[in-house]
Amino acid sequence: MKDRKRLLILICALIIANFYDYFITIIALKMGAIELNPIMRPIVANWQGAAIKLLFAPAMLLFYYFYCAKKSAIKRGISIVKALLIIYVLIAVIWNTAMVVILSLMT
Repeated sequence: MKDRKRLLILICALIIANFYDYFITIIALKMGAIELNPIMRPIVANWQGAAIKLLFAPAMLLFYYFYCAKKSAIKRGISIVKALLIIYVLIAVIWNTAMVVILSLMT
């Protein structure tokens, strides 16, 4: 039970980071930045991009938690979510935040 709770906390942290990344990306785009992800570039600023970032990604994580995570896979799931969270925060969130700060200093 303790591992399952830890996995849920990590998934929630990843979902929060995902939301933050989306909104900071929109702010950066309005300030003149460009989306570097070639898949998201054409759709990031419209409803399709919002749906992918704000609905699909969290839904997949929650689906994993509620329907796919078996007791034997919980520890592996915790490791996977930890790795995703660390990579996601280090690359996407910090990069986007830095771009907003730099762009705001330039204007």
